[in-house]
Amino acid sequence: MRYQNKIRCYLFLCALSAVSLFNYTYAAVNPFKITRSLQFDDIPWVASKAGVIKTGQENRNDGVYYYHLIISPGQLIFRLGKDEPNGWIKNSRPLHALDLVDLKIDKKRLPRFQWCLDNQSNISSPVLRQNTKVSNDVCIIRGGNGEFIINLDVATLNYLRRAKILEITVRPFKHPVIIEYGMTGLHEALVRLESPKPRSMPVKAKPVDVKVAAPIIKKQPVSKNCLVRPPEVYKVSIKPQSFLCSDKRSKQRAEEIIQQAVQALKQEEMEEQKQQASVDDAVSSDMIEKEKEWMQKKKSMWVKRCKEYWGKGSSPCFCRPYLQYAPSGTVDTCNK
Repeated sequence: MRYQNKIRCYLFLCALSAVSLFNYTYAAVNPFKITRSLQFDDIPWVASKAGVIKTGQENRNDGVYYYHLIISPGQLIFRLGKDEPNGWIKNSRPLHALDLVDLKIDKKRLPRFQWCLDNQSNISSPVLRQNTKVSNDVCIIRGGNGEFIINLDVATLNYLRRAKILEITVRPFKHPVIIEYGMTGLHEALVRLESPKPRSMPVKAKPVDVKVAAPIIKKQPVSKNCLVRPPEVYKVSIKPQSFLCSDKRSKQRAEEIIQQAVQALKQEEMEEQKQQASVDDAVSSDMIEKEKEWMQKKKSMWVKRCKEYWGKGSSPCFCRPYLQYAPSGTVDTCNK
């Protein structure tokens, strides 16, 4: 009976430690437990060059915030805008910090998002943080553009087509925002987007017998346009530049425009990374100090408990990690 009481006490202390550590970790993520929830259901899908768009809005003290969900057969884009209802990148809301906390379909985490969490460079983070690198650029998150992008596979696109609710949890700065979109009508909107437009049939004019001398037309050389495209990772933010295929100077100028745009985005990303790094360092230092404080309290608690057994000449299994604090001559009696 006494042995059973010891086991129960040990299990209770282990559970207490786990609960304390969980509460501390959650408090670090959302210290004030402030979360805003937004629901955008009865909003139609609107076709655009980027895909089909559903936009919700929120009136705030500093203006009107817009939440754009853009879906095409190849990508899902979530973009934060302000004061302008269109979803253009130039009207996005630039942020110094933007985390993608969760992405759910009908209350279940999207497998594609879980894959991004498992294959990110910052493997210790439970969320996708700003400018985090993910394998093959499957997930791209850019706070400077106020957006994140998920490149879709066939299975994920089918999940979205069948979904009733898409729930996105983002954390601009410190406090999470949960945005729910009603997904009814997405499948039909994508079908209309993918369907080729019918060609209009020209009206045949009735022939008129008028004899006119055929003019002599000199054939002019046809000038064709070519495109210089940005790197794949920037294809959403930077538009391709057209140039005359036969004009080398035109091509060189187009390449320079693309290169300047890429350098500007890279510089912006570097600045954001520096700012995020300083924030992360401050948070990390605070967490380390609190973790040390907790470990010290935990050690003192267990050493005090074990001293009762060491004074009787025994040392049970849960005292093994603390034998270095036992009186000399104390014998480890675990499993004996």
